[in-house]
Amino acid sequence: MTSFSSLSIATSASAGPSTLSLVRAPRQLSGGLSKFLFQSGMIETEEQISLRKDGFMSLKSILLGEHVRADRNGNGPVAYSSITREVSLVIVAVGSFGLDVWDVNSDIDCLCVGSSSVNTFFSLARQRLRRAADQGIKILRADKAGSGTMFEIEIRGIKLDLQYFQARVAES
Repeated sequence: MTSFSSLSIATSASAGPSTLSLVRAPRQLSGGLSKFLFQSGMIETEEQISLRKDGFMSLKSILLGEHVRADRNGNGPVAYSSITREVSLVIVAVGSFGLDVWDVNSDIDCLCVGSSSVNTFFSLARQRLRRAADQGIKILRADKAGSGTMFEIEIRGIKLDLQYFQARVAES
């Protein structure tokens, strides 16, 4: 058990130091707080978290042609594979999901980085996502804004935004 000692804090130049005692909050507080947050719909249940992670892994699997590999730690936030032998692709979750700070209203922001052109990537992505419609996958919208093309996708009720960046491959 961790114990806390007293801490002296100067409240002003004219007043002498005050003593503040720190004590550990009872465990019931955190359990009650978690229960309140779940009941209020502010944080997801383990089942909802699993569904969200499965949706992200499904997107990677579809875009990479079923060649998904977990990262070095085995938890899979990054998948490396190739669509063809010539086109390399990396898919990462960015934003609140990538930082593991999302809430129940957050979508999953996905960034794909590859060697193909933007038009080629989105053409291949559209084909693969349409073929996967029987898995509960829908392209809700294709947005061609000034910042680039983006797909809004829904996978079994989970919303994802898919963006792409073309990286040049350095030749050795």
